[in-house]
Amino acid sequence: MSKKPKGKGTWAKARVTKKQQIANAIAACRDARGIIRPKDVVAAARDPDNILHGEFEWNEDKLVQQALELRAAELIRQCRSIIQYEERELIFPTYVSHPREVDRAYAETVSIARNAGLKKLALEAELARIKAAIKRATALAMVFGLHQKFEMMLQDIIDIEVEVAQAAE
Repeated sequence: MSKKPKGKGTWAKARVTKKQQIANAIAACRDARGIIRPKDVVAAARDPDNILHGEFEWNEDKLVQQALELRAAELIRQCRSIIQYEERELIFPTYVSHPREVDRAYAETVSIARNAGLKKLALEAELARIKAAIKRATALAMVFGLHQKFEMMLQDIIDIEVEVAQAAE
């Protein structure tokens, strides 16, 4: 990969970042139809010389523990509660990610709701996830030529973020 000439006729090599190298290695895993499957990426990563190798945990004991913890987190996230709101019953997550914990940890939604600081942090985290999803959808919609409504949703989320920040003051 090259960049524009520096000075008189010399070319500078563009540095390929690790993310680009990983993306290239993943692209090399495409099948004849251009489809990439995780199992094929793992197969390529088994080669210690492949850039992908270091992105995986190969210690089986650690892998088992990680898989068990992922399943436990999935089960926690599946728990639902019901609250009566005006004339409707709303289903909400019983547990949400604890906003002050560094490691994956969850707390009861109703206990978070009783703490103004945690409630603000939990709402900000939820809005950040929504905003990221809308930004991703907007970028895809631009590629597909359908982006206008997504940009309006993004502005709505930004307005809500401002309201949440102001309500906490």
